[in-house]
Amino acid sequence: MLPPHWPRWTVILISLALVVSTIGVALVLEPAAQAIAPQPEATPTLPRLAYAAPLSGGCVNCHTNETALLNSGAAESELSRLLRTPEEVVSLHGRL
Repeated sequence: MLPPHWPRWTVILISLALVVSTIGVALVLEPAAQAIAPQPEATPTLPRLAYAAPLSGGCVNCHTNETALLNSGAAESELSRLLRTPEEVVSLHGRL
């Protein structure tokens, strides 16, 4: 592969030169690759709920009692969606 009169360690120098040139090309092309790559959009954050359980103790009183829900004006067709069991209230979602 190499001419016979070259020393054997020349292969090491050629390999080193190839590695350095590859790194140099990558450093030059990296900004161009970043420029043409699709940029991720920021995910909108959810608003804080003003009626969260720590701020309103009355939520649990109504949502765990069917009679209280009906007295507050909830429609009977909505009871299955609005009514919560006590186990759900102590869950992570319920504490929010």
